Order: sequence, then C-alpha cells, then structure tokens
Amino acid sequence: MVRITPVARAADRAELRIEGWLSDEEAALLQREVDAVLTESERVVLDLHGVRRIDPSALPGLRALTESGRATCTAPEFLSDLLNAHGIAVSGSEV
Repeated sequence: MVRITPVARAADRAELRIEGWLSDEEAALLQREVDAVLTESERVVLDLHGVRRIDPSALPGLRALTESGRATCTAPEFLSDLLNAHGIAVSGSEV
C-alpha cells in the first residue's frame, strides 16, 4: 500500500511525498498521479524518504518516470543504492 501526498505545487516544480510499499500496481498509480501533476507543473520531485519497500516489479515504472525527464527522485541512502543499481537516477538523499 502506498500513500501519495502533494507537498508543494508551483508552475515550475511540484513535489509528491511517497510513503509505504511500492509494487507494480502502486507504480502505475504513481505514474497517473505524476501525469496529473504535470498538467500544472513543469516537473515533479518524488520524495521517497517514506518508502519502506520497493518490489522489483515497481522498478520499471520508476525508471520510466525518471528516464523521460518527467520526474526526479530524492531518497534515503538505502533506497538510493537500490535505485541507482537499477538505472534510476536519484538527485540526492535530502529533500
């Protein structure tokens, strides 16, 4: 189960706080949320500091978001290492 909370929204940048567990279903939900936010903002920052577990099935969805340039991620070190190992860029460990 995942919780997606809008933290900030502006024309140039929005931020979503992601908490809980990410599976492929939650990654698809996250993609829809990012798409909705991008109707009002140029880019989205995904704050993954509240994520406790990422199922391998969620990684392709996260990678697609970051590869397209639609989103950037911030994450704690333990998640940054996992994400980087799967080709998902993390912009930093602090929000």
